Amino acid sequence: MLVIARQIGGIGVGITAMASPTYMSEVSPAKYRGRMVALYQLAITLGIVATAAIWMGAFAVSLLYPVVSKSIGVGGAFGAFAALTAVAILFIWKLQPETKGRTLEEIEAS
Repeated sequence: MLVIARQIGGIGVGITAMASPTYMSEVSPAKYRGRMVALYQLAITLGIVATAAIWMGAFAVSLLYPVVSKSIGVGGAFGAFAALTAVAILFIWKLQPETKGRTLEEIEAS
């Protein structure tokens, strides 16, 4: 049953991957068609890169956890990883501008 569901899902993903750029090229103005399809491919590529980065991060945590938990204990290991997460959240919070309620022109000007 799972094999059939995966095959149906794969067919759906394949159809979507072929239909999306075709649809975008049909509904976009002629002036922007090439850019829109190129941006679609760029979005897919960036998604693949982001997924690889997440997998590498998970791999690094799985390798580091036994070492860290033996040296500073389980609570210390969770605390260390929580501290790294807090640093990452603060980093994003400070560097990413707030865009809620702002127009595209205001965002581009800042």
